[in-house]
Amino acid sequence: ANVAEAFVRFRPQQANGAAAQPPGPGRDDPVVARAWSEHTMLAGQPVGADQLVQLGVWSQDRVHRLADGGTVRFTAPGDYVVEAATPGGHVGRAAFRADNFSAGKIVRIPLERGRFVAGTVVGAVAGAPAPLRGAELTLQGGDPLGLVATTGGDGGFRIGPLLPGEITLLVRHGDHEPLAFGPVAGDGLRIVLRPLPQTALRGRVRARPGGQPIAGARLSWAPEGAAVVTALSGEDGTFQLAATGARAARLMIGAPGFVPYVELVEPGAAFLDYDLWPASPDERLALGLTARLVGSVVDRGGTPLQGVSVRWIPARLVPPPGVLGRRVLDGATLDLPRVAATGTDGAFVLEVSQFGPGRVCLAAAGPDATGGVAVEAVAGRTVDGLRLMQ
Repeated sequence: ANVAEAFVRFRPQQANGAAAQPPGPGRDDPVVARAWSEHTMLAGQPVGADQLVQLGVWSQDRVHRLADGGTVRFTAPGDYVVEAATPGGHVGRAAFRADNFSAGKIVRIPLERGRFVAGTVVGAVAGAPAPLRGAELTLQGGDPLGLVATTGGDGGFRIGPLLPGEITLLVRHGDHEPLAFGPVAGDGLRIVLRPLPQTALRGRVRARPGGQPIAGARLSWAPEGAAVVTALSGEDGTFQLAATGARAARLMIGAPGFVPYVELVEPGAAFLDYDLWPASPDERLALGLTARLVGSVVDRGGTPLQGVSVRWIPARLVPPPGVLGRRVLDGATLDLPRVAATGTDGAFVLEVSQFGPGRVCLAAAGPDATGGVAVEAVAGRTVDGLRLMQ
């Protein structure tokens, strides 16, 4: 009997069984080639999920949901293998040629009960071999149902339904090296993962500009391809976390009332201070980290104008200093935007970190505009009453 719902995936094949590589139309015409490239990219995005279009090798991993007599359109002819799976656990595959579907050709896929693969994942826990909880297993190359299995407290897993034949399992666990295990076909698998090297990463989180320790800052160590390791700073701002892996990774720091901070850090880095900027404009002004320029924009009749952008143009633009010898990705400098928009009352507020003489101009005039209102930005001070006319 026909099934009410199925998930299918099409794999282009050459006569010898290898994956096909159709060139796509217009590869000798750069304009047509670019249009085709953009079309294939957009058609593969989630926004196009309701349009069941198969783009040859450009979407061979795309899964189509077929229900209520749904059909799939093909943009490239050729030989395909279709893999199908149902939510009820039936699977199947069939080979066919896509050439002329104008007559409403139907490809029938015989389904059978899918098989399951089960086993145990073992790793190092407290330095000794033990079952691993929370290991994630997927199929290499994927599958129509997007199967994912997660081990329980006993390290056990069961994944399926699967098509007949051998498979390779991709196994990941935050404290262990990822592993491609296979090809396998049976049950009773015992998968052993190697632990990642761990290094104690130490440091201190402080507040700019005075260097006061920040307690309760949340730190996240995010190595590529592994689980995130977190820690909290103590009352003195210091922290220690187990940095896994052997390569530099992102250390992300967040604390209430402060600008987020991200740095690329080596797992064996020496004790370092990580300094965060205050997030509150009022606090930054009070600490002398910024200046404030306040004014309004009106038309020639004196009516306040809403939504007009104004720009602060310092006479001498000084690049904000970074942290010497460090690879800070975000939060090293307080490089504030030099553009603001007026509100319903025509007023604007510019918080600036570039001090000294300069001008406030209409942003539409460009970053090198002349004219405007001459003003001097002084750290920790507010200049009010600026008036621009549009």
